[in-house]
Amino acid sequence: MPVVSLKEIVDPALEQRYGVPAINILNDLTLEGVLLAAVQERSPLIVQTSVKTVRSIGGNRSDRGKSPPPRRVVPPMPRRRNCT
Repeated sequence: MPVVSLKEIVDPALEQRYGVPAINILNDLTLEGVLLAAVQERSPLIVQTSVKTVRSIGGNRSDRGKSPPPRRVVPPMPRRRNCT
């Protein structure tokens, strides 16, 4: 499953009554770890992060709302929090 909108992750979870993990990442290593686990478990995932983490990984504020070019097909959807 590719990167999708939050609605596409949450609506089926509500209908089928299952939880979707929302994991806070701290750096590129924790991002790789949670993505690998989600792929292995075939689980949807909401990735939460901060502006500082996004910058340390290589993003900037002008990247908001844009998905990075996919390196592989993964079920989670990146979601930035506190990026106002």
